[in-house]
Amino acid sequence: MRVAQLRSWRSLVYLSLYLLYNTTKAVASSTSTNISGGIIDRKPPPPSLAEIPNHLVLNMPAPNKSIFFTGQNSIGTHAIKAWAATVGLDSIGVVWTTGNDFLNPDNYEGTSETLKQFCIDFSRVYAIQTSGTAYLIISKGVEPTPTSIFYRTELEILMHSGRVDRIIRLDLNSDFTGPANLTSIDNIYWEKGNPKPPAMESDKRKSIAHI
Repeated sequence: MRVAQLRSWRSLVYLSLYLLYNTTKAVASSTSTNISGGIIDRKPPPPSLAEIPNHLVLNMPAPNKSIFFTGQNSIGTHAIKAWAATVGLDSIGVVWTTGNDFLNPDNYEGTSETLKQFCIDFSRVYAIQTSGTAYLIISKGVEPTPTSIFYRTELEILMHSGRVDRIIRLDLNSDFTGPANLTSIDNIYWEKGNPKPPAMESDKRKSIAHI
């Protein structure tokens, strides 16, 4: 009887160790990747819409300091962010606790769709936080396209949040040194109570000579 009990006890121990080993292995494989014999942590998924506000710097963007842009390539957007800092505007790259790194899709693990949604979501949060006068930088002679994040998402929020009084349009210079007439009232893109400004189809934009 004692021999049978001992064998049964040993079997239970072996089974427990086997299950513990495989469970630990499965958890490790889900959070790390083996490269050249070393274990490194995987990138986190992009924050969800509900999580993004937790990454904002307190009270940013400040009233009358938000700046939006549309239609530029990566060189243009970096130049706009740099210019905005020189004139005291809070671009979307400076309102997060980790700065512009928060927006970098290379810092997250996800599909093209989840990373695209992340871009839309942090743009949405930035627009929700905007108040007072906002600024829109866009190439001279064109309008936002109807499918752009600014026109489809950000502008809708700015118009209906009740927190934004007007949007001033600033035409982008060809040398990316930044627009002039920061407080010009002659270049109002939208004002509270007015209808949504018209968009411009992509093919029409391409036919206009602009930077």
